[in-house]
Amino acid sequence: MPKPILHFAHANGIPSACYRKLLNELARDYQVVTLPLLGTDPRYPIDAHWSHLIEQVTDSILRQSDGRQVYVLGHSLGAMTSYMAAHKYPDLFKGLVMLDPPLINGLGAYLLHAAKLLGLDENMTPAAKSKNRREVWPSRTEAAASLRHKALFKTFDAECFADYIQYGLTDCPEGVRLTIPAATEVAIFRHTPSNPWRYRHRLKVPAAIVVGKESHFAKTGCPERLAKQQPVKLIYTDGGHMFPLEHPLATAALVRKTFIELAS
Repeated sequence: MPKPILHFAHANGIPSACYRKLLNELARDYQVVTLPLLGTDPRYPIDAHWSHLIEQVTDSILRQSDGRQVYVLGHSLGAMTSYMAAHKYPDLFKGLVMLDPPLINGLGAYLLHAAKLLGLDENMTPAAKSKNRREVWPSRTEAAASLRHKALFKTFDAECFADYIQYGLTDCPEGVRLTIPAATEVAIFRHTPSNPWRYRHRLKVPAAIVVGKESHFAKTGCPERLAKQQPVKLIYTDGGHMFPLEHPLATAALVRKTFIELAS
């Protein structure tokens, strides 16, 4: 009997290959397929509320589903776009687990929406920081030395950090550069969805949201608000926003357990 299919989509700026340790562990029980790079395909331009990125996730699932319903897993950007895809195309999904999605709902969504209209939204998302990211290094060794102690990477599992240096960077004439350009990251952040009212109808897919206890999103009230509004199981786990790359084996075990519970 074939393994069930699990589709994975990554966080902004972190290609799916960087999650090798997490996904290899899940591959013991699932046929793991991925969306390798979210946001870089010109066929799916970055636009308001990520509407084309939702279609990119959907098309990736359809292309790799073998005509079956699939389990869907996403981290951050990949979690949020998968959630919105589940609302539009529930028949594709067997279950959904969202790892620390960038949820903005309640009053915060209206404030962000207004700020976008006024051109004042940059500091309400990580866009302001990302636009100043260094993009090129002479070598992977120098890139690793430069990045390892940055806030984003300092708590990464050692193997996951090594995978980021391998796959998050691409060879170029100058040495290596970001696989996902900083301008792409910034555009994605600037178009963070601020329209939760579009997803108020009841989700028809068994779903869970896993939030890092030290993540920014654990302090906003947005995950709790979603769990009250939708039939979504809310789970907290150790770590920050990047917990899938901080604790990949523990995250894999939690994902496996959660999908089993959602199916029961």
